[in-house]
Amino acid sequence: MGRLDLRNVPDEIMYSLSIEAKKEKKSRERYVKDLLIEVTKLKNTKHELEELETNFYQSILPVLEKQNELLRSLIKKF
Repeated sequence: MGRLDLRNVPDEIMYSLSIEAKKEKKSRERYVKDLLIEVTKLKNTKHELEELETNFYQSILPVLEKQNELLRSLIKKF
């Protein structure tokens, strides 16, 4: 893993990162790297969930269409 350049990060954010890193007994750089890893994992999980949602809707659509046809035929009978 490469080195992070935190020079352009505002002081108040660096201060917050330092406090959180201290709570977890990590260096600030290690804490930021861990945060970036977690964000990446969350983004990947979000993408996987979006794919699952799309697949779900694609798989249920034919069932809903069939149900709609059946309901229409029942309505016509009455």
